[in-house]
Amino acid sequence: VFFDIPAKIIQCVANTGKKCCQKFTAKKKVEEKAELDNNEIEDADEPPAWNVVVDFLLVWIMQAEVQHIIKNKERPLVLQANMSNVMVIVGKVTSIYTLAAFGFNKYVPWTQDQAHTQINIVAQSGVGWYNSYLFQFWFGMFCAVAFAALTPLAFEKIKEGTFGLDEKTGQPAKFPHKQFFLSKVITTLGGSLFIPTMKAFISTYLCDHSKQPWVMYYEKNIECMSGSHIFYMIVGLLGIFLYYPVSTLIFPNFQFNDKALDLKYNATFVVLTFQMNLVITAISILLAPEHDTDLTQIYVTLGANCSFLLILAFASIFIKPACLIKEVDRWERLGYLIAAWTNGCGLLVIFTKSSDTAWITLGAGIAILIIITVVRFIIQYLSLIHI
Repeated sequence: VFFDIPAKIIQCVANTGKKCCQKFTAKKKVEEKAELDNNEIEDADEPPAWNVVVDFLLVWIMQAEVQHIIKNKERPLVLQANMSNVMVIVGKVTSIYTLAAFGFNKYVPWTQDQAHTQINIVAQSGVGWYNSYLFQFWFGMFCAVAFAALTPLAFEKIKEGTFGLDEKTGQPAKFPHKQFFLSKVITTLGGSLFIPTMKAFISTYLCDHSKQPWVMYYEKNIECMSGSHIFYMIVGLLGIFLYYPVSTLIFPNFQFNDKALDLKYNATFVVLTFQMNLVITAISILLAPEHDTDLTQIYVTLGANCSFLLILAFASIFIKPACLIKEVDRWERLGYLIAAWTNGCGLLVIFTKSSDTAWITLGAGIAILIIITVVRFIIQYLSLIHI
């Protein structure tokens, strides 16, 4: 069986080449026939016969259809100002902000102001307006159950080709159509809330061993390995099984088949983004130090975060296109580079013991990244104008 594989591959390549040649030959014949028919009609002394006119019209229609297809393929997609695109943009910005905020955790001495430190803790949590861990946990469980329950309905609409569409008009669904809500809820649950949802589940397995009795790291009122803690670990594991496979493996198909969405991403890039976000979140949670002197864990956390964010930034270069609207790749790459630079400057604070140096480096680095991105955008824009 294994010896037949090379032969089958060669046969497949040969068949593909044959089909391409047939298509190219057919196209040439159509063009030649159109040119001949056109010359016959122009050079004829008498009105052409009806069959000649019909043949000419058929060939002309075929040529026009081919040109229309080519034009649509070459035409860049336009980002429409609708709710679906806005929600994806907000989700991306929130995700990148949360990844950058890991560089501002409470163990990195950016400033001595205690109030500022508290703001950083809230930012790192991913839920800035309410910092109760139990709320985050049950909210994450709600997201997992809701996402799993809506998945079959979304799949049904995808098979029908109406996911995100108004069936009556064939246009993107608008408020208050049920498809409007379905596509928006799927986008929010599967994409925008991925980091805080997975953080809530993973955090159940982290305990604070700095003093007796041991308690949960993010919920000091629950003792480790008590009945309540075991209950939360079991429920958290159930939430991971419900949420993680669907959001990682199935969500890329949802976003790509959403008819109301212009910001569609390459499935490979979406899966890679989710994996990197999960790894960064898990490392930042599970390696959280119990004392201010546990610098090794801080080094590993910030260094790993910086490395994985750089992988995401460069992945948007090599996976082409990461987004079908190619210009979006440039600005998303900028966001990942800024987040990586922020985590790197967190390491600089610890190494140099100078927050002033780190702040200057952070500001200068972000400014340089923005300037380079804007200049490259302007150069590309001007070159397109001259063309």
